[in-house]
Formats: sequence, structure tokens, C-alpha cells
Amino acid sequence: MDNSNAKHWDNDHFLHPWEGMATLGKNDRTFIEGASGIHVVNEKGERLIDGPGGMWCT
Repeated sequence: MDNSNAKHWDNDHFLHPWEGMATLGKNDRTFIEGASGIHVVNEKGERLIDGPGGMWCT
């Protein structure tokens, strides 16, 4: 899946709370394409632990 258009749209239309104003609209952030339990899978197929997910939910 090619997320290049979604990344451009995200940079143009969203302010993420963890970003500094100096990098606003210039980030090449990771896009999550799947999840299972505590793990998420990014666009490269890498399986990662979703550590900060719980922090943002509580």
C-alpha cells in the first residue's frame, strides 16, 4: 500500500500534539496499517509494541 498521498494530506491538515511548531507539515511519520493485542504493524510490515497508545487513552 502506498501511503505517500495520505502522508501529504496528514501534514497539510493535522496538528499532532507531540509535534513542535518548527516541524509542522514536514514530518515523515510512521503509518500504522494493522494491530493485534499490544502490537501494531507499520507500512513496512514491522511489528512494534504500542507503548504510547495507553498513555493517550488514559
